[in-house]
Amino acid sequence: MNSTLSQLTIEPAMFAGLLAPRGAAAHKGTFGHVLIFAGSGGHLGAGYLAALAALRAGCGLCTLCLPEGAFARFDARYPEVMCDPIPDGGAGFFTPEGLAAAHGLCEGKQAMAIGPALGTAEGTGQFVNRLLLDSELPAVVDADALNVLDLDALSRRGSPSVLTPHPGEMAGLLGSSADEVQADRTGAAAKLARQTRAFVVLKGHGTVVAAPDGRLATNPTGNPGMASAGMGDALTGIVASFIAQGAGAWEASLAAVYIHGLAGDIAARELGEASVIASDVIGRLGAAIKEIAYRI
Repeated sequence: MNSTLSQLTIEPAMFAGLLAPRGAAAHKGTFGHVLIFAGSGGHLGAGYLAALAALRAGCGLCTLCLPEGAFARFDARYPEVMCDPIPDGGAGFFTPEGLAAAHGLCEGKQAMAIGPALGTAEGTGQFVNRLLLDSELPAVVDADALNVLDLDALSRRGSPSVLTPHPGEMAGLLGSSADEVQADRTGAAAKLARQTRAFVVLKGHGTVVAAPDGRLATNPTGNPGMASAGMGDALTGIVASFIAQGAGAWEASLAAVYIHGLAGDIAARELGEASVIASDVIGRLGAAIKEIAYRI
């Protein structure tokens, strides 16, 4: 049976404060520093997309953290993205050996994202759950981090968490099937938010945002052209960027899914849905933000 929970439709007025004109005396520190833990082995693109999206969404600084073995293969094409290797004992993926370095890098940052292309090795799961439990940074949790996530540990975090699953990842978190999730997307998002005390962004057509206190909202932007690799990684970076800029987790999630979808709509109008890729959407975030700013 489908959920009858009431929900809002996301509108720019819900996050208008994020798009206020910037002060003349602002500097890069004014707009926050995002830390992204991503990558394993040769899987480097996902974290890179998240970092670019974070910067395009307006944060002042972004550091991409890679396992040491993966860092050795990394070729940055955008010098604006700072990169740091995390000790991994030669594994090529995140392990508990890197926790001390990770905690050190968290100092002075305003938000972190964790998950794109991490892999699901046992050591990676230990790294993810220990870092989330011990860190005081607001965290956006996506992709492989969701697949190794300890929900009980997550619920004990003292800082806000935002989970961004697609239906398959949501099914794994709830112990159900993707078909069951899709049959009641609102109910699934609300249940996970309650259970984990986290904000939940259930991706897909009509992305659902759920808060632990029962608030629900559905996103009207986006199109089938966004059914392409890397779109979720971009969204992860955008959510973290808005949190780093001072938004609460609810406002940041609403803004991120709406602007991400609108950037996808702009890309589809220009290129056609079949040709849209994640970097096209990231490249049009500025146009989407500018379009919204003119409306409010």
